[in-house]
Amino acid sequence: MATSPYMIDVTGDSFDHAVLARSREVPVLVDFWAAWCAPCRSLMPILAKLAEEYQGRFFLAKVNSDEQQGLAARFGVRSLPTVKLFKQGAEVAQFVGAQPERMIRELLDAHIDRPSDALLRAALDQEATGDRDGALARLKGAHETDPKNDRLTAHLGRLLCEQGRVTDSEAILKGLSPRALGDAEIGAI
Repeated sequence: MATSPYMIDVTGDSFDHAVLARSREVPVLVDFWAAWCAPCRSLMPILAKLAEEYQGRFFLAKVNSDEQQGLAARFGVRSLPTVKLFKQGAEVAQFVGAQPERMIRELLDAHIDRPSDALLRAALDQEATGDRDGALARLKGAHETDPKNDRLTAHLGRLLCEQGRVTDSEAILKGLSPRALGDAEIGAI
């Protein structure tokens, strides 16, 4: 496989820097694999393709579990392939076994910042300073450009509801993805 600026082989010695420290800047997807594992061999091309396609919006770290048994034990790997996603120095998601590309995309997209996330943060800052109407206007504009951003949709629905616009809130919240309904942050909203 060709080398990529978005992938690296990781060892026990390099894990903390290559995964945990780096995950404070960009999510890191860690693939625990072994050469003898057929599902691992079918999964790796999908992960490599996504790493290239996402162009640095996440980083792919590969751990050969046969050679790095201590690292696999440290993270409770019992079956291969096991893939864990780290963000801000902590594990935030995982899956075991070869998965379809669509499912992996959904997992990544749930944890990778989107351009509309900056607008969401600005709107929440605006709300925190007391400008709820300005925050609502900013959220509406952001929602028009990215209606699939579930966190943005949830906050827009919340603000509409808090302003007594329950029907509008319900209409917006119907746009949440099924995955969003199981998300703790969105559930709290």
